[in-house]
Parts: sequence; structure tokens; C-alpha cells
Amino acid sequence: MFDAVCTNLKKHPADPQTEVDTDVIARALHDGNSSIRAVFDNHVNNLKAQDNFSPSHQQPFLSHFQTFMSALHCKDPADVSAVIDPKDPNKVDFHIDFWRADTNSIYETAKGHTVNPALIAGADKALNDSIPAEDRDQAVSQFNERARIDKQPMRIELNPQSGEIELKAADPNITASK
Repeated sequence: MFDAVCTNLKKHPADPQTEVDTDVIARALHDGNSSIRAVFDNHVNNLKAQDNFSPSHQQPFLSHFQTFMSALHCKDPADVSAVIDPKDPNKVDFHIDFWRADTNSIYETAKGHTVNPALIAGADKALNDSIPAEDRDQAVSQFNERARIDKQPMRIELNPQSGEIELKAADPNITASK
């Protein structure tokens, strides 16, 4: 169904503002803009307010929210997935993959600070709470590349036994107190 929706949106784009908004948000998601989650949430809340959205009474498929999310999915299917409810074809669940943005947000928070046990514990918790297991290897690579470029005295590693991400200092004597 979404192939047809995306084909139709290519032939007949959504309104100009939706086109601009989806372009900006899709680019920010792909680039891992550290503030995109807040921007996205604010935008979606405004759309839901326009639609008088409530979880108990979902709007028809072509509400402002659904149109925006469908257009965003078509612009960035790698980061925005859509699943149609088999019992109700008008109900679509969208999932936004924020791992790049969350990784960059945590990096921005840690960058420039002294790597100490408190920072390590906070970063470990934030990384493991916000980065899905299937995206952790990519998050490690992204975080470490930024740290290398910025010459930051830290890196993160994926613990092969636990599957959790751990922040490491350049000084191996600094560890989190667990």
C-alpha cells in the first residue's frame, strides 16, 4: 500500500508546507541532528492539535498527522517505518528511528567534559536506554568517529557479552562505579 501512497505523493505532492517540513525533518533525521527529536515532537503535537487527535478516536488516514507521516516515510523509509494494522487499513503505526540523533545528542553532552565515573555512568545509561540493540554497532562507529575528529579523550565500545554500549576514557584507569 505504501508504494502506491509514495507514488501518488510523487505525482501529487502534499501541500507546500508539508513538503518543506518533511524535507527538513528527513534530512535532519538522516544527518543525526541532535535536536531533531524535540523539533519532530513539537511538529507532530501541532499536527495532532489541528486534527483534534486522541488515542481513543484516531483520525481517518488522510489527517494532517497521517499525511505528514506518510510523506515523511516516503522521503526517508530507512528512518521512518510504517506498518498497516491488518484489522483496520485506516490505522497505520509509524516508527521513527532516532538512533543517529540520540547518539549525537549524548556525544554533544559528553564532549568537552572530563571523562569521570559519573559521566561514564550517565552516558552508558543514556546510550543503552535510547539506542536500539540493532543500531548499537552503527552508533558506536558514529560516536567514535566524531570523538576522533574532535580529538576527544573518549570512545564507546559495544560489550560483546552484554550487548551494551560502554563509554571509555582515554585513560583506562577511569571506570564507572557500578
